[in-house]
Amino acid sequence: MRNYFARVGIPIREEIPPFTVHDVGQAMFTPPHLYRGEIPIPRLDVSNRKVVAHLYAAYVFNFAFPDVGKDPSLFHSPTPEKLFQLSQTIFFTVELRKYFLANYWNSVEEAQENPGAMILWRIRDAFNKKLADALASKVRQVASDSPQEVYKQNEGDSLYYAIRIAVGLIEAESKSWPKIQEILKDNPIWGDNRIVINPPENDSAFGGGMDSQKAHDENVKFFRRCSARPASRCQKWTPTISKLFGA
Repeated sequence: MRNYFARVGIPIREEIPPFTVHDVGQAMFTPPHLYRGEIPIPRLDVSNRKVVAHLYAAYVFNFAFPDVGKDPSLFHSPTPEKLFQLSQTIFFTVELRKYFLANYWNSVEEAQENPGAMILWRIRDAFNKKLADALASKVRQVASDSPQEVYKQNEGDSLYYAIRIAVGLIEAESKSWPKIQEILKDNPIWGDNRIVINPPENDSAFGGGMDSQKAHDENVKFFRRCSARPASRCQKWTPTISKLFGA
């Protein structure tokens, strides 16, 4: 898997913390220093290649984006904007990781239940694996290096813009864009995370979307729902969310 990530342009750290075997649970590397980390594998899954690959991919993608969660001000003076940036970073991290895992195993099951990963998989089906891999890699790079260009009022719009920019980076004339745009419009991201793809009428202007007050209200609703769900991917931010919204 390390070679696969390197081949598709995902940054790889030279060293990783040790894999350790535990009787219960699985986790990913979280401490700020390598020497304090470990990647625990449940004893029953120690020979399950998919579990090991999942944990390694989680470690890799933990460093594939700037770690917004390490900003001390997120805890001491949280704002909707900072938490919104956190949610966007989590979205791209998880969706891209799930897409690349699905591609690695050549199994759409790895991407199911992840709407962004499934859009990338549909692009893969419509074109080919090579183009989809290059596109996903550039989406990661653009979202990581230029969040101010990509992060919009909801993750659906953000993915739209990231893919639009990425197409221009891998194709000089963006010949694939019309078909990819149709895939995006035919597969809007809905559901739990108040995500709706809402491309502007003139996408080249990179404008449109919700007004700021509506975006703020939607973010408040999202984070309150998110913090209330035990299995939520932002569960660990519940204290910060509660402090911000007085929940």
